[in-house]
Amino acid sequence: MGGLLPCCKSSDRGLSGSALKTRTWFEEALNQRCLSFTRELSDLDARATRGLNAVFVVWRTINVRTLRAAAERKGEWFSVALQRQFDLNLDIARAYLDLVPFVWDEFFGAHLAALIEQAIDELCEDLNKTAARLKGAMEMLQCQPADVRESIETSLRTAGESFQIQSAEVRASLSAQIQRTRQALANGMVEAASDFMRPGYAAAASFPFESGIKKRMLDIIVQHAKQHSPKLFITIRQELAEGVAVLQASMKPQHSKIVDYGAGVLDQFCSNVATHKIVTPEKRNEMQVVLKHLPHPVISDEPLS
Repeated sequence: MGGLLPCCKSSDRGLSGSALKTRTWFEEALNQRCLSFTRELSDLDARATRGLNAVFVVWRTINVRTLRAAAERKGEWFSVALQRQFDLNLDIARAYLDLVPFVWDEFFGAHLAALIEQAIDELCEDLNKTAARLKGAMEMLQCQPADVRESIETSLRTAGESFQIQSAEVRASLSAQIQRTRQALANGMVEAASDFMRPGYAAAASFPFESGIKKRMLDIIVQHAKQHSPKLFITIRQELAEGVAVLQASMKPQHSKIVDYGAGVLDQFCSNVATHKIVTPEKRNEMQVVLKHLPHPVISDEPLS
């Protein structure tokens, strides 16, 4: 008398092909972005060394007591009188970091976000295409009770809304993770500068207050920075590359979560739809003809004995 709704084909259920394609594309694109980021960083070392010379010029404007206080505290000092934070380690790190934004902001702010959005958009498109096929098949239900059509339409709408909510949560989680990684890497670079500069600060802080002390302190700090900055910049670059690799690895399962959830939503919807039965107009007419020829009970007016 009826059959399963013929709208959930084997190619639709589970989005197996689309999910695999989206996952493979995302991982390959992410890998290429990370490799490109690392290659561009390798070109910054020489330019960072030149940028460090500009930092040394700025240090000459620091008064002697502030310079001494910073040297005694591993390069950091907050001047209450000036209401200003002095951080020589940050200054050194910025000689490199100030050159990074054109790849840094593009990578963290644009590239990774674009990959996430594109992956979600592609999966949404697959879901919408399948939904269109399902809606087309539902035209067969025009002769069915309204509650059946309404049930299927509600199921489809709920499936789409559920995926949007889940993908939004994962998107927000990934964005927050990207920002945390970025901030952690920046903090790590300043800490690396502090470690490299510690012997220079200690030597500068050991000078007694006397005439010419500012020049002597500056000379030893600058000389130490010049001597060790090439190795420092290599360390910064390596930490950036390692941090990006960790981020890359952590992004893959988050993306897979989106894909798997989308596939599960569609699979569940197809299962729900498949439980509905269709009685076509032809079958319904046949049933009515049969019912008319069935013998009808005769009701007697005589009392029961």
